[in-house]
Amino acid sequence: MYSRLTILYTQNLRGDLDRLPRIYNVLRSLKGEGRTLLVDLGGSCDPAVWHCEVTEGRSVLIALDGMGFHAANISGVLSDESREKLTEQVSLALLAENTPFVDDSSGITINLSAQQKTTFVDGILNLQTIESAQIGEVILSGDPLSLHSATVHDVPSTTPKDPTIAGVVDFILGEARFFQKRQSDE
Repeated sequence: MYSRLTILYTQNLRGDLDRLPRIYNVLRSLKGEGRTLLVDLGGSCDPAVWHCEVTEGRSVLIALDGMGFHAANISGVLSDESREKLTEQVSLALLAENTPFVDDSSGITINLSAQQKTTFVDGILNLQTIESAQIGEVILSGDPLSLHSATVHDVPSTTPKDPTIAGVVDFILGEARFFQKRQSDE
């Protein structure tokens, strides 16, 4: 059991791959003492964004996996077929909205459906809804764990981009362009 657990989360990224290298820089700066879990509350891809359409919602989830995320709410983003394909390629848990993420190490359950307010009751963590240019941070501490703090951080557009994640994004976009071209040639 941990005496301190930090949960960092995103939501409503809507296919904005360009924002991810900035988000990653902020995530790294927020990682505190003890264990840190990274989760996404959903809305990672928007079908109106070209790479989301071409990859059937997988593009941003692949980037989140590269950023070290542990779980993502894929409701409304992935079809069952796309989920099956992606499950074999990533280590993050791809969960439907009504399926919580259970962290075996700490014993807590994280509801991946955004709520109006962050709460932690009977080992179940509900996270407050946030916008695409924000990161939620929840710190649980003590023995047993209890809610220490819940903060929402803005990610300014002036935040430097992490070069590794920028490279991951470039690779994903290149693969999406290749896949798009291959589809149009068929």
